[in-house]
Amino acid sequence: MPWRGNKSLVLAQTTTQQVLLDPGKQHLVVQAAEQQAAERVPAGPAHTQQVAQLSAHISHLFAQIFAAGRLALADGLHTGFLVLVGVSVAMFVLTLFLKDVPLRKTAPDKAKQNRL
Repeated sequence: MPWRGNKSLVLAQTTTQQVLLDPGKQHLVVQAAEQQAAERVPAGPAHTQQVAQLSAHISHLFAQIFAAGRLALADGLHTGFLVLVGVSVAMFVLTLFLKDVPLRKTAPDKAKQNRL
């Protein structure tokens, strides 16, 4: 993935629609964030324990971010749908007030059509 090494790109990926809807991509984003965080933990006797705790916190945090993003996406789509329904109903009502104009009153003469 091109965003594995860049911290800001990993965080930017959390709010894209593809990541919000695909658990596989969510897992990749969480793995990249955990890897970046693990690289920053200093070496020592408790390194493994600290990395495990940090990974658990990151997983929980990203789960909340993904849930909030999905809710925001659903709310935005719902609002957009309601606006479009309102506009469609308004346009339908406006078409009822249009004046009915016939296209032509009589059929054209067959003789005139044959001359052309």
